[in-house]
Amino acid sequence: MYSFEEIEKYRAKYLPQGIIVDTNIFILFLIGNYDPNFIKDCKALNDSNKKYSIDDFELLKKILKVFNRMVITPQVIAEISNLSITKSGLYGERFLQYLRAVVKILREVEEHYEACKCLWGMEIGVVGRFGFVDMTMFELSKNINMPILTDDLPFFLYCSEKQRPSINFEYIKNLPFQSIFSN
Repeated sequence: MYSFEEIEKYRAKYLPQGIIVDTNIFILFLIGNYDPNFIKDCKALNDSNKKYSIDDFELLKKILKVFNRMVITPQVIAEISNLSITKSGLYGERFLQYLRAVVKILREVEEHYEACKCLWGMEIGVVGRFGFVDMTMFELSKNINMPILTDDLPFFLYCSEKQRPSINFEYIKNLPFQSIFSN
């Protein structure tokens, strides 16, 4: 679990660079910006393993504000597109309104491309365990020295094991000192 000192270290070290945002966290950000009340009903955010709330969205906004800059990969955008179509639970005009909101946010987010050739030297079992999206974020983190914000505990533990900076959103949600993100 994070200690106060560890979170402060991340905050001080990576504040100017920003943070790489994983797919589920980015979906929470998108849905929350579209309609915070829809968070509880969005199938992509609430399955048997995870449940998100408006409070989680508010905390996420504070975290992202601290890091100043949000970075995603084209692979995350592709996942967002697929999940929006298949699991958003939005249809018709409401879906189109959501897509307009997504495009507006994408204009403000930095997209960094990490070529799939970065996967060539990786152990195939690792790629199979985490997938292309996570592993390209991992490589991007190495190349631009930026932490990854994820809610995927196994991926977070892998990043930690490989000494890549990462923050597990689930840990922060449960911390008693979330107030450090109130700046």
